Amino acid sequence: MRKDCTIDNVRVHCPNASHIADGKWFCKRGDVFSYYQEGDIPHGPARSLGRVRADGKTYILALVMSEVGDSAYERWIDPLDVTRISSAPVAFPKFFFSRRLPKSEIVRKLCEHGTLSERYIHNVKQRIAEFTDV
Repeated sequence: MRKDCTIDNVRVHCPNASHIADGKWFCKRGDVFSYYQEGDIPHGPARSLGRVRADGKTYILALVMSEVGDSAYERWIDPLDVTRISSAPVAFPKFFFSRRLPKSEIVRKLCEHGTLSERYIHNVKQRIAEFTDV
């Protein structure tokens, strides 16, 4: 772990992040974001742990989830590489990673409307409760 840096909880401006819908231009501790790096390869989801200042530059200290969601690792992300920032979802990940999946027909109906999302799940909590441990 590098010690030649400072880490704090100051939000970081990300000028290339989309601000359409619930998107933001500032990434604060706890936010979830996606980013491009290493030759336009998309990465994420990542969760902000704060701001890093090192070598005269500013980075986002990130906890990045692996491709299949079974582990995470630390990365310093250039704010210019961030493409989308959102508040951390709670209900949707609980649904997505639930041990018991609902019947395929139910999931397909939810997907049919293009609204299988954090906002939709909160609005139909009683319906989702049928097949998850909400």
